[in-house]
Amino acid sequence: MGGGRGHATRSRLLASWFPPGTQVHFLLPERLRAWSHGLEVSFCGPEDLGAFVAERLAYLKPDLFVVDAFPRGVLGELAALEFPCAAWLVARWLKPAYAQRPEVVVALDRYQAVLGCERTPWDVPVLGAVVSDPPGRCQPCSLLWLGSGPLEEQQRLADFCHAQGAVLAAPDLGQARSDVSELLAGADLVISAAGYNAYHEIVQSGAPAIFWPQARLYDQQELRAQGQLGLPTRAWTRCVGNWSELEAALEDYRREGPTRSDPCALVQREAWSAFFSRA
Repeated sequence: MGGGRGHATRSRLLASWFPPGTQVHFLLPERLRAWSHGLEVSFCGPEDLGAFVAERLAYLKPDLFVVDAFPRGVLGELAALEFPCAAWLVARWLKPAYAQRPEVVVALDRYQAVLGCERTPWDVPVLGAVVSDPPGRCQPCSLLWLGSGPLEEQQRLADFCHAQGAVLAAPDLGQARSDVSELLAGADLVISAAGYNAYHEIVQSGAPAIFWPQARLYDQQELRAQGQLGLPTRAWTRCVGNWSELEAALEDYRREGPTRSDPCALVQREAWSAFFSRA
């Protein structure tokens, strides 16, 4: 579950690490249909998520329900749902002021396991970052922009990056790309926010990057951009917070001419597989 491409790619990867012969059914938003080829999937719309999940669980009768929809689903649509089976939660970093609220702590008790894919504010097993393996081929790209966030801000940044000759990947602006992984593998420079999936895909690719962290209600993208939540990048990076800093970072990049680093192996397959084998 979860509304972004990262949820779909991470769920697909995690499912592949269950013991051989495990039958996996995915519950995904309709907007992720393009990322679901080859999977056994039920698609839901934006409304009545709790009722949809309850109906699917009653019909499928699973032995295990894995939730990757924190924080919205845990205290939102799924909060009142009675799990008919064991449930696990895949969690990332949350702002401590939110994560330690009594209702959050109580909600976590509903899950038999809470597993971190990066540092978490709770004392739970952190099994390591999970993003798709690097592609077998690359697509050369001098500048790549990965769009996310409020539409007005995205459009302004898209216009700026387009003027710099960037390839734009922004589904919310009608510029979806199915080859983002290949572009990352061949990019000379990436400009992006610092959400979980984008950050770790960029780090894994070894591409130089300029991160412009976005303000989020629960997340702290600036900590991730500084390498404090997961594995830090070995490539050239800058973290900016306004337009003048972005322009200065671009000047630094052009003056210094950094090259790509060796790709990082972020996928912690062994740790996750070992845990899943005990399911």
